[in-house]
Amino acid sequence: MTEEGNQEKKSTVQKTKETVQKAQETVQKAQAAANAAKTSVSAAQSAVSLLGNPYVLAAIGIILAIILILVVVIPPIQTYGRNEAADGCYGIGENKDSGGSSGLKHDPDAKVNSHNVGVYLTTTNFGGPFGNKPFTKEMAAGVIGNFGQESGFNSELVQYGSGLNKEMSNDEMIALGDGNYGKAIGFAQWDGVRRKKLAEFAKSKNGHWSDLGIQMDYLKHELETGEGDNLVAGGFTAPGKSVDDLTLIFMERFERAGHPAMENRYKFAQEFMKEFTGGGATTSGSSSSSGKGASCRSGSSSAADMSSVVALAKSMAWDRNKPDESAKIPVAPSDPDGVQNVKPEYRDAKQKAEEKGGKDTFSYGGESLYASCDRFVATVLKNTVDPNVPWGATAEQQHYFEGSSDWQELPQKASELQPGDVMVVGGATGHIVLFIGDHEGKPHVAQASNQMEVGSMYPYEWFFNDDLVDKLGRKYKAFRYVGPNSGALKGAAQDAKGK
Repeated sequence: MTEEGNQEKKSTVQKTKETVQKAQETVQKAQAAANAAKTSVSAAQSAVSLLGNPYVLAAIGIILAIILILVVVIPPIQTYGRNEAADGCYGIGENKDSGGSSGLKHDPDAKVNSHNVGVYLTTTNFGGPFGNKPFTKEMAAGVIGNFGQESGFNSELVQYGSGLNKEMSNDEMIALGDGNYGKAIGFAQWDGVRRKKLAEFAKSKNGHWSDLGIQMDYLKHELETGEGDNLVAGGFTAPGKSVDDLTLIFMERFERAGHPAMENRYKFAQEFMKEFTGGGATTSGSSSSSGKGASCRSGSSSAADMSSVVALAKSMAWDRNKPDESAKIPVAPSDPDGVQNVKPEYRDAKQKAEEKGGKDTFSYGGESLYASCDRFVATVLKNTVDPNVPWGATAEQQHYFEGSSDWQELPQKASELQPGDVMVVGGATGHIVLFIGDHEGKPHVAQASNQMEVGSMYPYEWFFNDDLVDKLGRKYKAFRYVGPNSGALKGAAQDAKGK
């Protein structure tokens, strides 16, 4: 809205307030006259006269208009301009009364979404070429393997670099037309004409294209009206197919990916086979069956440890020393924010940091930016010692440390480091890490990397020398918090020092 329009709106609101005020005064007079009418005929006549006052009529009109707005206008606005906290933590753009006939809701935990979609595939009867039968576990694994690579099990994901965002309406998606490729959306990353048809389907169901339930209903629709025939022709329902076979068939016949990255798809499929035991749909931190539930992100059972800088950094980071955790650190090109891989504790901590130190408004299209060194360190520091630390970039953070009386610059020697100290180098190739002291017998640091890695911790010696110079030749400055919250620096690794 233009500034002129805003001023006009403000003027109208002010005039309305004045009219309401005058009307209220007149109504009060009318009420007083009505009371007097109990004992006097002339007072009653006065009251009747006041009812013909134009301000009374204006008050009645305004009240009726307000009621109309509350009943008719506001509900649709809330559907698409929702407040997640006020709506019981449903996903952005979701209509809590829809979710599709499947009832599935997007969950911040990718594993939960993978499980719930697996339940849907193995309990829903698919018509057309599938003979009104559910998918076998193996068939479901082939589908899940592809969804893992395509979206990281995130129904709200839009393709990186597409210029789209998860809050765009159905009509906006429809307006992109049948072509306009490179703008994929949703769990299966539908693109082009299929993106348009998904949005049209969502609109017809009074849902939003990002609703997981809507997308599963649309998947069923596609499989029963053409895409399923293509799958079956490729051997998807043939006996004796391995999970890898089914994963490849679904990629070739349904996803038709330009860059398949099959090893990732096979990995997701095999993980599903290993972990899926059936049962009902779940939400984060819960094993209870809930076909329509959605969890508050901060309500996860994996709450971050806020007791100290070191404790929080460790709880937010995957451990590179452990193969099962190390594999979760790199992010997929389709998920530059790290939404798919982020540790639940990191997700929870960032939400709390935003409540304390302001919203981080930057992302590459996901729910929030996790795969970035500045965001990782800022999340830790905002929650423990200093809510004013900038979200980024590293140059701004270094400038803040240098200019703040709450931070002390240290000699550029590893021997001077203590747990909780910050190491930073600003500029175009900047980086920032937290020194966390001893971990499994060696000095460690905790960090993330822009569009490359979510939170991780690894031995100091892997990348840094005694002079705070890393393998790329970057010279770091070290800073220590000395402000009023210094007690939060104390932790399990309090006495450890890098050597």
